[in-house]
Amino acid sequence: MAERRARDESRIAELVGTGLPTAAFAYADGGMHPSFRKLLRTMGPERMQAMVSGKVEISRPDAALADPFESGDADATGSLPKR
Repeated sequence: MAERRARDESRIAELVGTGLPTAAFAYADGGMHPSFRKLLRTMGPERMQAMVSGKVEISRPDAALADPFESGDADATGSLPKR
């Protein structure tokens, strides 16, 4: 196990040294698709719950409205602004 860890750490250091950007991953509450986030913002959690899930409560709507990946609001189609 220690040998594999050393190999992995060496490879990571090699890749980081290239200067190429790394992929960003986030496992955080709030990673909702922008189109659903827009619906939640305009309809509110109670109306959206009735429309999409019925009896299942939309938990933590404030967290769902926060986008951990982008800043800016979705447009009418649910798309985020281009950078």
